[in-house]
Amino acid sequence: MVRQPRRKSSLKGSTVMFQRIHLLSLIVLLVAALVGCSSSSKGAQPSQSASTQVTRTEPSGALKSYQQTISSAVKALTLKPGETVTVNVTVTNPGPETWQNGGTNPVDLSYHWLRNDEVLPSDGDRAYLERPLEPGQSVTLKLPVVAPRTSGQLTLGISMVQEGLTWFALGPGGSWYRIPVRVQ
Repeated sequence: MVRQPRRKSSLKGSTVMFQRIHLLSLIVLLVAALVGCSSSSKGAQPSQSASTQVTRTEPSGALKSYQQTISSAVKALTLKPGETVTVNVTVTNPGPETWQNGGTNPVDLSYHWLRNDEVLPSDGDRAYLERPLEPGQSVTLKLPVVAPRTSGQLTLGISMVQEGLTWFALGPGGSWYRIPVRVQ
């Protein structure tokens, strides 16, 4: 029986390789953090009032509950095609978790146009929370709404949205706050 000569252990080479990869990873993370810090002020959303600045907070990840309570004094609208209006909307966080107003997946207020309960493809503009909304707290937001370019009877479906994850209205037990709209 002929024995094969043992290869020299490449453990030392593997250790050096691992250290280089680890160092490279740390450099990439540092650069990403620096770029994120310098661009965070560029991506900040304007406040809803001239006297208040919106400060985005760090993310908390996906919510466990997408409960929402929404109300508005506006019960119906008649709009011209392409017209923009502001709808005051009061939102309450009835869930067990704080809605974060910043980070990767902030919670914002928005809308979709609905036709016969079918969600039309484009998202509406956003109204941003000025601060995190704790369980049980309410806030009134000014939601900018742009009428579609086509005439007809539609429904304005308003909902909170956790950006990049889901619309509260589409979550378990969720529903749209509905305002009938005639576009003419």
